[in-house]
Amino acid sequence: MSRKGRTGYLGMFAFAAMLLNAIAWIIKIILDATNSSVVVMGMPLQNLFTAIASILLLIVALVAAYDYAQRQSRGWRILFWVLAIVSLLSIIFGLGLPNFIK
Repeated sequence: MSRKGRTGYLGMFAFAAMLLNAIAWIIKIILDATNSSVVVMGMPLQNLFTAIASILLLIVALVAAYDYAQRQSRGWRILFWVLAIVSLLSIIFGLGLPNFIK
């Protein structure tokens, strides 16, 4: 069994997001140097890795923020849910990733 440390799956998701961002950066450098492109599911390969990393980072942020919001007043908990929904929609519908869903 793998060692997850004190942060458990949150740490694993954060690490995976950093890894995917690094892979996306390396792919971008290689593809720019060779003047080529790789398209998967209608989007450049490096954007796909970045999109997955964004989703993983959103999961980490939502879990940490949920833990914080649960200890606050009702207004803060409502604000958490509004922000969580807006954050999820911004990833799905393309703020920063315009080709994620067309």
